[in-house]
Amino acid sequence: MTTAALEHLESDVSTLRRDRLGYWQGNLLVTPLVTEDMLATFFLRMKSDGLLDRVFHEATASLSWFMRTYMREETCTLACMKEDPMTKNMTLHGLGWIVNKACVGGVFNKAEIGECFVRHTSPRETLRYGQMMIDWAFEKMDLAVLYGIKPDRNIAGWKYAKILGFDLKGPLPYYTTWVGGKNG
Repeated sequence: MTTAALEHLESDVSTLRRDRLGYWQGNLLVTPLVTEDMLATFFLRMKSDGLLDRVFHEATASLSWFMRTYMREETCTLACMKEDPMTKNMTLHGLGWIVNKACVGGVFNKAEIGECFVRHTSPRETLRYGQMMIDWAFEKMDLAVLYGIKPDRNIAGWKYAKILGFDLKGPLPYYTTWVGGKNG
């Protein structure tokens, strides 16, 4: 992505609409109203797309683990959905999660964010969903710091984080794994 794309993304964020369902930008919605059916369907989609070992690079993801992890009260799971303008039907494009919220020294809160989108989601849409999830995290969860862990071999993930405005640090040698091997 170019700087112009980032500037356009930032100007689009001003069109964010908040309602009882969540955050909207045009026909894109980020919502905490996630059902078990949505989670199971999305897990099976990630599996068929070959994304499990890339997204969950620090764990062996099974359906039961996924359901337990993303239905926990302490996990903020966000569905990224697109509304069809003609039928008003919603299609699940991705999931985001905000985990490991912690108070640091009694002064501020931090948490980790992650995300995954199905393969047909456009890059522009993933950026919009990402920005809405970041806005949600800071506005709804009383956070001062939001961070993510991306293996250094996940070039697309690093580019995505940079475009969304994260300060990139690292790699930290052997901090994580990627497709079954040690990684920074």
